[in-house]
Amino acid sequence: MCFSYIWQVPFTFATQRSSASHWNRPNVEWLKERTRKLDTRVADRDWIIGNLGVFGYYRTNYDDRNWQMLINQLNTDHTVIPVKNRAQLLDDSFALSRAGHMDIVQSLELTEYLGKETEYLPWESALTSFNYINEMLGRTGAYGMFQKYMISQILPLYNSSGWRDTGNEPQLDTFKRIDALQAACKYGYADCLSEASRLYTLWMQNPAANPVPVNLKLIVYCNGIRQGGVAEWDFAWERYKESNVATEKSTLLNALSCSADVWILERYLNRALEEKSIRRQDADYVIGKVARNPIGRFIAWDFVRNYWDTIFKRYGESIFNMASLVKRLTSLKNTDFELQELKAWVEFIGDRNELGSAANAWTQAIETAGNNVKWVKDNLQTVNGWLETLAV
Repeated sequence: MCFSYIWQVPFTFATQRSSASHWNRPNVEWLKERTRKLDTRVADRDWIIGNLGVFGYYRTNYDDRNWQMLINQLNTDHTVIPVKNRAQLLDDSFALSRAGHMDIVQSLELTEYLGKETEYLPWESALTSFNYINEMLGRTGAYGMFQKYMISQILPLYNSSGWRDTGNEPQLDTFKRIDALQAACKYGYADCLSEASRLYTLWMQNPAANPVPVNLKLIVYCNGIRQGGVAEWDFAWERYKESNVATEKSTLLNALSCSADVWILERYLNRALEEKSIRRQDADYVIGKVARNPIGRFIAWDFVRNYWDTIFKRYGESIFNMASLVKRLTSLKNTDFELQELKAWVEFIGDRNELGSAANAWTQAIETAGNNVKWVKDNLQTVNGWLETLAV
């Protein structure tokens, strides 16, 4: 069914010379037609920003010249642009480049100022946007340079945030610390991994005397297990079984999927189906979390296909469980081989009438994998070239 709805969009904008009062209380232009031209005087050397304070629910794109002026402004003095709109610029640019409406290099250049950024919202926006690029580059030759770039950008925030969680600081400062530590460890910063392992070891030695701060638990648990071996994993497993606190059990279930040992992950998946210590309704969560582990993604995919009869019998008619599991299993697929393999599997279970409640999820999975393949083909060489220019 085709609808001819026209949404009324509240458009606001400011220029490089706009006053603080204008940023705080801008005039609103209601866009009620499909296209509308607004006439305003802007000096040739001045930039313009739309959707002030991110009041409207829409993306804002600019011509190349304006994007470049915004990049220059961020590099020169990013505080001229308010916090919300700095976050918006990062979020919009990556969304637009992913959709093919903007050059990926411009999106990346917008992030070059981040080493000077101290606010939570822009960092949260940037790190969320970088997640997709991280996933797409993870198995390419460009990943080492990408890691190096991310560590260089996050390092000032990591150093200023530190590991000391007082529990009585402003909430956004807590969120900012979590972002800084998670990102530093995720991208392999040695000091972060070492400190997480140290705190995990202290916790193992005496849990009562050395509890991990609540806000840092997932970071410490996950990276302690990733850097450790079977002893670290088994300790967390026993803590999971002993705990009666729902949030603690959920955090541990998540962290247990962080292991870098193939056999441990395989054992974890088998335990998820045993229904002894892991509840039936949590098994799909465990499988999905292992699938998000760069090492576990192939293990989880093979496991689901190997035990498909059991998994389909349990979750085939559960819309939420199966759809969520399918998304986690397939969202990282980004090669032609993986795409064809996925299509063959969906055809196979379709012939057996076993798509169940996840029929739409499997269709969307194929579409997502196809988009991932296209992104890699369209952007890998460009991103690699940009990273190489930074390394010179």
